[in-house]
Amino acid sequence: MTLEEVTKKIEENAQKVDGIEATVKFVLDSGTVYVDGNGSHNTVTNDSKEADCEVEVSTENLEAMIKGELNPMMAFMNQQMKIDGDMTVAMKLASLFAEE
Repeated sequence: MTLEEVTKKIEENAQKVDGIEATVKFVLDSGTVYVDGNGSHNTVTNDSKEADCEVEVSTENLEAMIKGELNPMMAFMNQQMKIDGDMTVAMKLASLFAEE
């Protein structure tokens, strides 16, 4: 997946759930995806701003999580993903990887 495809898929999933009441930045090898969930809905951009929670993950592993092929908790436990910042925000991210 390209950065644009990843961004679009996260945006599609983010629109299906209420605001996550926080900001999250995914730092990928291909760029960044920023989710601002402080309003009534989540907005997704490719901005590289400060966030409550920063997730460093390869584009390949993020794609696998989006497709449901990689469990986010297992990715964290197996060090395929690094999380910096508010861990309670990280726990809310499962809603962005909902099965279709």
